[in-house]
Amino acid sequence: MWGAQTTPQPPAMMNWYYADNGQQKGPITELDLTTLARNGGIKPDTLVWHEGLTSWQPLSLARPDLASTEGSPSIGGVYVAEQQKDLIVQQMREGVVPGQVLAQNPHGFVYAGFWIRTAAKIIDSILLSIINYALMFLIMGTVAGFGALVQQPNGNGDNPAVNAAAIGSMLLVYVLIFGINIGYSTFMVSKYGGTLGKLAVGIKVVRVDGSGLSFAQAIGRACAEILSGMTCYIGFIMVAFDEPEKRGLHDHICGTRVVQK
Repeated sequence: MWGAQTTPQPPAMMNWYYADNGQQKGPITELDLTTLARNGGIKPDTLVWHEGLTSWQPLSLARPDLASTEGSPSIGGVYVAEQQKDLIVQQMREGVVPGQVLAQNPHGFVYAGFWIRTAAKIIDSILLSIINYALMFLIMGTVAGFGALVQQPNGNGDNPAVNAAAIGSMLLVYVLIFGINIGYSTFMVSKYGGTLGKLAVGIKVVRVDGSGLSFAQAIGRACAEILSGMTCYIGFIMVAFDEPEKRGLHDHICGTRVVQK
């Protein structure tokens, strides 16, 4: 029988995805979607999708009830759809506070916590250690070979040329290691949004508006990370206690966030 079509209401716990500056964001919950829509994070023409939809659709088509706040009730300072009141009240009982946390997070970020960021840092440290030690052995081995060539016949290794080469080589190693570490982080974050460790665990570095970092901004963040390490790693430990955005000292300095992809 033909009749007027009605927009089916998605299940209460449906996970949604949405497009933001050409990038897919999500999954987010019904509460997240409602809050973003009511606070302007998602516009009526923003493309959204959930499992079961055949294609991406504008919010005004997929969820016309969220395209306007007219006649919508307000809970915790956030406009919600009539049929979602019971769900949102239940989620508030479980500790989710609309209008407080989500209203401050209009892009629907899922912030990366301390342990997942620690795992990323360990992966990067292992990769960089392999490169750094290989470089150190190469340079020091070259210096040792030079020392063997100029060693005095009596076996006395106290040769000014050898000593100067050894000191210079150590300084060169430190400079190169510093440059490699800064260059690696700068290139990966500006080009791909995160180092290999971050990409491996599914997190990335963004600015407050969700956009990626420029080359200059990535350099600044890489240098700020050194400062976080120089403070007895307190700058990194801050991530465990910084709520709700889980930022380290370097994130505060550079205005960045680390979020799940």
